[in-house]
Amino acid sequence: MNGGIMGLEMLGQAYHMVLWPLLRTTSFVAIAPILGGRGVPNRIRLTVAMGLTLLLVAVLPAPPELEVFSANWWLTALQQVVIGLAIGFIFLFAFEAVALGAEAISAASGLSFAQITDPLRGTSSGVLASFMTVIVMLIFLAMDGHLRLIDALATSFRLFPVGAELPSGEQLMVWLTFSAIIFTGAAQVALPVLTALLAANLALGLVSRAAPALNLFAIGFPATLLLVLLAMWAWLPAITQPLGALFNDTIAVATQGA
Repeated sequence: MNGGIMGLEMLGQAYHMVLWPLLRTTSFVAIAPILGGRGVPNRIRLTVAMGLTLLLVAVLPAPPELEVFSANWWLTALQQVVIGLAIGFIFLFAFEAVALGAEAISAASGLSFAQITDPLRGTSSGVLASFMTVIVMLIFLAMDGHLRLIDALATSFRLFPVGAELPSGEQLMVWLTFSAIIFTGAAQVALPVLTALLAANLALGLVSRAAPALNLFAIGFPATLLLVLLAMWAWLPAITQPLGALFNDTIAVATQGA
């Protein structure tokens, strides 16, 4: 009888040690870029989450003992989900910044009519946004971003231990303020190409005023598309620097909590 009771107690301890990291890891994997892409099957996501959980359980301290389905138990479960989603969203901001910048270029150049399935979101988006999403994924992987994703998840257990209070209002404001990087990052990605497009539109306007008989509608659109392709070809080799700074800022916020 005593052996059975001890076995149940050990099973309960193992249950709590695995439950909390599994909740945080699963919510993180569900929203994080690359790991949480719509193209990744749910079985693969769950397998990755369980594998990361087993690795984390081996190094994490024992969590506090809580009565199952009590108020504190539910609050702790909510804490794990909120923290996992918040860290995943922080990394998602960088990818959304690039997609927003590409959509701005598409809207200005007339490429927004060309739609294709986005491999990261699983929805239809502009062909240029899908192309830039692939580029940014490759750059992120080249910077060992997948390893930094896991490092940020592991660091979160030190910044926000299981059973501690939810992130404070100041911490949430830091994360919300950091979401503005979507617009600043989009400007860094799109501004060089948009500047070239603005110069081309001004030149076409001057030509239209100088020679009204010319049919600029027939040559304006092909010329704009050609200019966009040339500008992207010239800008892509140098885009790694702003994207690297964008990823470094994202990783710093995710691993330092501020």
